[in-house]
Amino acid sequence: MKKKQALLVVSFGTSFPDSRRKAIDRLEEDLRQQFPERDFFHAYTSSVIRKLIEKNEQIHIPSVEEVMRDIAGFGYEDLLVQPTHVIDGIENHQMKQDICRFQDKIAHIRIGEPLLTEDSDYKACVKAVMGQWTPEPEKDTAIFFMGHGTSHEKNSCYERLNCAFQEQGYSNVYVGTVEALPDLEELVDRIRPYHYKRIIMEPFMLVAGDHAYNDMAGSGSDSWKSVLEKEGFEVVAKIAGLGELQAIRDIYVSHARLAKDF
Repeated sequence: MKKKQALLVVSFGTSFPDSRRKAIDRLEEDLRQQFPERDFFHAYTSSVIRKLIEKNEQIHIPSVEEVMRDIAGFGYEDLLVQPTHVIDGIENHQMKQDICRFQDKIAHIRIGEPLLTEDSDYKACVKAVMGQWTPEPEKDTAIFFMGHGTSHEKNSCYERLNCAFQEQGYSNVYVGTVEALPDLEELVDRIRPYHYKRIIMEPFMLVAGDHAYNDMAGSGSDSWKSVLEKEGFEVVAKIAGLGELQAIRDIYVSHARLAKDF
């Protein structure tokens, strides 16, 4: 008798419906199509986001623990889990802990890696995000990518990503974070010697959500846009999540294919 197989895609989530459709939903669909033999499930790790979606859109998206109870209860014996997290930080580790509680109920569990894991991932991400710049920005222009940032040790991934841009010849590209280091102040210090006049900003996050619209491009006095304009830069904000890029979604699909036993 054929084993019951399931695919679980886990995201942090977003309360911005259009951004969700462009990024998370498209990635979920890509993964669903690549594993047609598996029944599809999804979950969001953010309880705040889940509550907002349920309140505003009357859509229930389960937590990891809730969906794992369902998967185990339905008798699935083989589970493939693919997170859509950018790094193996706090959210990814909490996801693993929630899944671990069900190891005795599901015979075979495999978990794919988040976006930035191997050296090849960093190179592929640089190629993916820079592939959209045609023609290349002028020499008086710097590009700032806003990552999320975390107190977890894996925050070092963002500095590693900075190095990847430099190594591939993008000396005018800088990666900062909204909740950790390098922060905006440090990025401004790094570019001062180069006399850039214009800065293009874009989120380095799966989804262009609250951080992108408010912390990066918002009208508040402490947004990246406002701070940079006060510094005298011409600022252009590009609002698009990484999940909108096929090349980025392909990295997640490849990680699902290479998922390791849990």
